[in-house]
Amino acid sequence: MRISSIQVKGLLGLFDHQIDLNNKLTIIYGENGVGKTILFRLLNSVFNPDQPDFLKIWDIPFSFLKIVFDDEKQLELDNRRKDRVVFTIFDASSVKVKRFTQYKNFQKKTEDLFANLADYLPLEALGPNRFFELKTKTLLSAEKVLKLYNDQLLPRFRNELEREILPDVLKNILNNVKIQFIKTQRLYLFPQAENTGIKNFKVDTTSTNYAAELAAILQEKTAQYRKKSDDLKNSLSQRIISGEIKTDYEVEELQKMAAKVNQKRRELQELGLLSKDTAPLDIPDSLDDIKKAILAVNILDMQEQLKVYEEDAFDQKVKLFLEILNERRFSYKKIYLSEEKGFYFKNIRDKDILPKNLSSGEQHELVLLYELLFRIPDASLILLDEPEISLHIAWQKEFIEDMQDIIALKNFDFIVSTHSPSIINGEWDLTISLKGPEDA
Repeated sequence: MRISSIQVKGLLGLFDHQIDLNNKLTIIYGENGVGKTILFRLLNSVFNPDQPDFLKIWDIPFSFLKIVFDDEKQLELDNRRKDRVVFTIFDASSVKVKRFTQYKNFQKKTEDLFANLADYLPLEALGPNRFFELKTKTLLSAEKVLKLYNDQLLPRFRNELEREILPDVLKNILNNVKIQFIKTQRLYLFPQAENTGIKNFKVDTTSTNYAAELAAILQEKTAQYRKKSDDLKNSLSQRIISGEIKTDYEVEELQKMAAKVNQKRRELQELGLLSKDTAPLDIPDSLDDIKKAILAVNILDMQEQLKVYEEDAFDQKVKLFLEILNERRFSYKKIYLSEEKGFYFKNIRDKDILPKNLSSGEQHELVLLYELLFRIPDASLILLDEPEISLHIAWQKEFIEDMQDIIALKNFDFIVSTHSPSIINGEWDLTISLKGPEDA
């Protein structure tokens, strides 16, 4: 399910904007104050109701929002009444219309209701549809609270709260469109909810934190690789006896298979994903049947082991991450991967560089690329605000090429807000100008 167009009226009480999305990459531009960032906030608050920005949906001045999807559905939000927002869902394929009203006093109502139950429910209300469970130190939505504590809630309270929770038909739409808002303050990003402590929504997620996270991922990959090796060894006899493994290869076939395995291993070694202490396979031109069978089994099992790094295109994500930083961004330094450090930096004289000593532009690029390649789910719609921040002109001109490479790998859609002609770099067919009321 993909958004094909966005229409907003009365944004900031002034602006009416129509955005028809291009195939995968749409760039919006306009003078300061025409509502680019506030529109991103509005979209993020609608599609991510459990995130903190949803607290601000009532504070965003707009009168009407229409979102059209590529499956003949459309979602409208009417915000012209003081006390409520009316959601309307149209489905052209079945000629159905559904409406849902959410009242703006929902925050106070839920906080008041949960406060009354605080004596026997281990919860603290943090806002609408967002609660902190003291026992497990996790964040819960109102739906989750109802499910976990259903037998402890008073019937009257349960009925009142259920009326305020988003209906399934609307939740299905919101869940099918994954929107990620990457703000200008990229060095301080909201962490995942399950890692968030009470009233501690912002943490420093600069390169040091990402390095530790990537180290854990690499260690897990190594553990999976070793486990796959052990599993294959333990099942070897049974697989041979059952005929599951083909062993009657000709020497020329084995040589071609070995060449592919050697090439893949070299690629993974260059990326820092595999140790370089393993010698390549060398298949002689003359082999008896027993040796051919043994080599066939070894090669096939190596292929299976290497698939650990190909799952979810992990090796390709790492390759693009290093390529963009080392070949298109960094000067006089390089980034390297290691299982112990995650990643680390060295200058051209092979001296270590501390992450905090990267330039502001380098840190912004590192954070942006890491988020896009390793954290944000595939097929998301990315709302990227002002990618030109801290980037010199040469980097800005390479931005579209970088995003197109990431799109090819992750199947993202992008809406990019910018003031920089260098970001556009002549690709005006990808752009939409947002104008003020006097220009309309």
